[in-house]
Amino acid sequence: MKTIEFKLLLQPAQIKTLESWMRTCCRIHSLALEMRKKAWERRKENVNYNAQQGWLTGLRSRKEQVKDAPCEFERDALRRVDKAFKAFFRRCKEGGAPGFPRFRSAIRYNSMECLRSGTYVRSDGMVSVPRLGLVKIRSGNQRIPKSQKLLRIIRRASGWYGQVVVDEVKVIKNLEDHGSIGIDVGVESLATLSDGSKIENPRFYRKSETKLRGLQRSVSRKKKGSKNRKRAIRRLARHHERVALQRRNFCHQHSTELVRKHPVIAVEKLKVANMVKNRHLSKSISDAGWNTFTTQLTVKAANAGRLVVAVNPAGTSQTCPDCGNVRKKKLSERTHSCACGLKCHRDHASARVILARALGATGATRLSRDSTADALLAVHQVDPVKQESVLGDSGM
Repeated sequence: MKTIEFKLLLQPAQIKTLESWMRTCCRIHSLALEMRKKAWERRKENVNYNAQQGWLTGLRSRKEQVKDAPCEFERDALRRVDKAFKAFFRRCKEGGAPGFPRFRSAIRYNSMECLRSGTYVRSDGMVSVPRLGLVKIRSGNQRIPKSQKLLRIIRRASGWYGQVVVDEVKVIKNLEDHGSIGIDVGVESLATLSDGSKIENPRFYRKSETKLRGLQRSVSRKKKGSKNRKRAIRRLARHHERVALQRRNFCHQHSTELVRKHPVIAVEKLKVANMVKNRHLSKSISDAGWNTFTTQLTVKAANAGRLVVAVNPAGTSQTCPDCGNVRKKKLSERTHSCACGLKCHRDHASARVILARALGATGATRLSRDSTADALLAVHQVDPVKQESVLGDSGM
């Protein structure tokens, strides 16, 4: 499954209509959440998705404002509530933080979804939006298949966007075989490879902090509810979006290059959500975009018929890749020096250990595309040791 995104070129009247639909969907989301909450508090009853679909049908027959929005988008609001409660019950069962579903503000409700197969995007550069009609799009040189699973409308600071899901694999051309590679992600460098090369950390957010700080001050000076404040908020949101797009594009470029060159890629199975709890490193970790980078690697490797092996991250930065000796090092100690005579950068040593663990898990001396599926499946099923601290042993 692949998601294709394109920008909607809307007229002012169409923007006004979509904003009205978005407010209606947000209202339905809040009413559905309130219904479930009160049903349990008053009668100890659970209201499911099917019951709320019947409620929505009656609501549409009574209120014209609700009836104006497409039913497909309104049902998406009910699916979100149902999904939130299922996740809530799952977390309660697992013993984690429950996180009861919350009401959504209209300014934070920014997407609608039509969960129905069809041909939304046409070959003439138009997309058919339910009840809104044909809308011009800008999709670049993307080829969009006719069979499309769903349509999603998204509101962002830079405008309105559409997404369709299709059954298509993006093929990476000119594949090479430079051997297996181990990757250690970090803050000093985004990634250090087991062959000694590095992918430098661009630090897009850090470089934009001065600009963002000025835009945030501009928002705080404006009168609440004024048009000037709304314009200042849009400028701030647009710059945050620009930083996120820069980070995503950078990760796309380097993840594609790694998948093109290496048939098997070994990475750490990190719990980034735990690591960002450290207030000293949370901003740097988020700015590096580790999850984005590893997710792109995994998806592209699967599409290209290549493999990403996630290994246990415990102790990778404390272990010598030559002799296997374990020596505790502080995070500030950036050079690995061992009694066996090996002296190299800490992240380089960690990347070699990551690759060695992937090789050892398969019982091979070199991972390639011809490695047995059973051995690689065993690697994917290895769960990492629970990290004792929010820093873990990430090799930073």
